[in-house]
Amino acid sequence: MQPRRTVQWLLATLLALAAFTASAQQIICQAPQGGQVPCPSPFGDAYGNMAELQRQGDERRAREWAEDKAGRESDYWGALAVHAPSGEAVNIGFESEPKWAFGPLRQACNIRYGCDVVVLYKNTCVAIARGDRGEMFLADDVKPQQASALASQACSKAGAGACKVGKKELTCSGYNYIDSVTGEGGIGQKSLFAKWRKLRFDVAAKVGGDVLIQPPMATYNPRLRQALTRPKADRANLVNRDVRDDAVWARIGLTPAPDLWLAFAFSAASGQIGLGLERNEDGAVAAARGKCQADDCETLLRARSGQCYAIVQGITPKARLHSVALVGRTPEDAQKAALKQCAQGATDCSVAVAECVE
Repeated sequence: MQPRRTVQWLLATLLALAAFTASAQQIICQAPQGGQVPCPSPFGDAYGNMAELQRQGDERRAREWAEDKAGRESDYWGALAVHAPSGEAVNIGFESEPKWAFGPLRQACNIRYGCDVVVLYKNTCVAIARGDRGEMFLADDVKPQQASALASQACSKAGAGACKVGKKELTCSGYNYIDSVTGEGGIGQKSLFAKWRKLRFDVAAKVGGDVLIQPPMATYNPRLRQALTRPKADRANLVNRDVRDDAVWARIGLTPAPDLWLAFAFSAASGQIGLGLERNEDGAVAAARGKCQADDCETLLRARSGQCYAIVQGITPKARLHSVALVGRTPEDAQKAALKQCAQGATDCSVAVAECVE
């Protein structure tokens, strides 16, 4: 009888379990629209939520990889300009086209003597090592430390003393120099998380074999680069035309804007004036005389791009307008000289304009 009772107990247990399962499946919930419906399984919701999180994670990783791939395949242009007499350096980086790095610096340099773009570069670093007499030596390399080492070696090899690359005289522009988290441009990655994130993308790129960081390039203005290796005292008299080398930029498709000429004409009898701005000297003079509109108009000033000038006006003893226009190394120099000359033949001398032709 014992085996039979055991079988009966097992059958009763199975029937009870089936009844419980059936009743659980028939739990009724209130529908939002009214009425009653079977309640959803909590296990089904959990699996659905996990699947949604997985899908969102896959989309995020795919988006990050696409952005990183685009970053690797892009060029990052930079340019460095130096004012030769003072050694002052200005840099622009992380531009997508060379003209956007070269153009603004070249335009700004037109207003100062001895200033020009000394190097146009992409996807690399440029370092400046200075000697104890103000000599400047430039070098480039994709590794920041190597760029500094090369610049220092060139400085020492030339016989300069105390060769050193300052903290602000090492600049880079390229994919490898962008923080992958903040997007900030600089030398190397900023955070450990950024380094880890970049390492994962580096490994994925190598495995894929089709995503390469764009090659580096650096094009120098040899005339300015050579001039900067001289002591600072020996560069004091350098002017813009001494350090420009437009042929270098033209060879890589960057044609600098043509020089402009400015002319100033003045009539001593009537006090009438005329200003002309053209692409050649004769055209500027003709325009200035035409605007002056007097028979005795005299051309007092002719200045071209990169030259600075000042126009000063005063009153003569006969109560007529008196004008002096002079070119100088800087607007301040031209202004000082013009005021001094004006005071010799007039009173109440004041500066009408003092600037440079851009």
